[in-house]
Amino acid sequence: MCGIFGIIGKYDKTKAKKAYETLSHRGPDSCGVVAKDDPFLGHYRLSIIDPLPEANQPMQIDNTTILMNGEIYNYRELKSKLDTTFKTQSDTEVALRAFKQWGKNMPKHLRGMYAIAIIEDGLLHLFRDPFGKKPLYYAKMKDSFIFASEIK
Repeated sequence: MCGIFGIIGKYDKTKAKKAYETLSHRGPDSCGVVAKDDPFLGHYRLSIIDPLPEANQPMQIDNTTILMNGEIYNYRELKSKLDTTFKTQSDTEVALRAFKQWGKNMPKHLRGMYAIAIIEDGLLHLFRDPFGKKPLYYAKMKDSFIFASEIK
């Protein structure tokens, strides 16, 4: 179980950090934050597939950033279909590179249980597995769009 949290738009840095910290129980192995004026992205990680620090999140390749909670069961198979080289053994990198190759059609190739947030060129994309196994809550509030693994 991992925890993802993000705010697109205006936010109070103190409140954003406090909200993000409510997810700390979801991932004891590492945590990562990208706190720019826009966006604020946070991830708590439970390392299962690739425990090395290179697989930590938020993970970024070029202008694309991913936060993922869950597991992509067919990530090894997908690696052979993607026209790239990999820096990690993680299913998160596979999902990110799948998005880079297939765009919004990426979920058609994934088998697993997941909630994924991808930001590319300032545009947010949210994905859930077809059965909604992994939680993903979101809300539009004034000048902000907020998403998280828990509704807190």
